[in-house]
Amino acid sequence: PLPAADSSLDRWTLFHEAIGSLPEDEREMFHLVWYLGADQKTIARLLDCSERTVKTRWRAARAAVRTAHGGKPPPS
Repeated sequence: PLPAADSSLDRWTLFHEAIGSLPEDEREMFHLVWYLGADQKTIARLLDCSERTVKTRWRAARAAVRTAHGGKPPPS
């Protein structure tokens, strides 16, 4: 796990670093969902995969970021 952050800015920095360290397919999924706000159906069409694959990758990406972030949700 990453070291504890003292401020909101530190927490956001760690959050984005955790996303950057994801495997490529999970990082792409995080980018599409979190940063771009795409829905799973649109992502499935865009990536030419099933919605189930999108859900699986999104769940794995969220779990990896949560683990890297000490089990905490993203900063608010």
